[in-house]
Amino acid sequence: MAIRIERLFGQSGVLIMLLACLLSPAVVPAQEAIVPLQFSFSDPGARSMGFGGAFVALADDATAAFSNPAGLTQLLGPEVSIEGRHWSYSTPYTEGGRLEGLPSGLGIDSTVGLRTATSDFDASGVSFLSLAYPHGN
Repeated sequence: MAIRIERLFGQSGVLIMLLACLLSPAVVPAQEAIVPLQFSFSDPGARSMGFGGAFVALADDATAAFSNPAGLTQLLGPEVSIEGRHWSYSTPYTEGGRLEGLPSGLGIDSTVGLRTATSDFDASGVSFLSLAYPHGN
């Protein structure tokens, strides 16, 4: 097949067609990505937050159990670390409606246009607890 196309148009014609296909704009519909999961990869402790999260190489206290366990070998005495956090989530979602065409009137397909709502959640609790007790070397 490729040989037939090359015989019809020649090498320069095939190259021009290939470039035209690669450089032609594609139609891509835009939509907002709604991510329902909330991730927090920040290390525990005020000292870690003070370093802007760049605490892994310096982890030399009880919070090293999370960020860099090798830092626990530098402890001279017992340490306790506890951290509490408050989480507040607000997740938008589509509640119903119809984007295109006329609604059927069945179930959530009863209004023209999308109906959106927001799910809110607040929680507080202990996010990190560590007791480090060095023993021997």
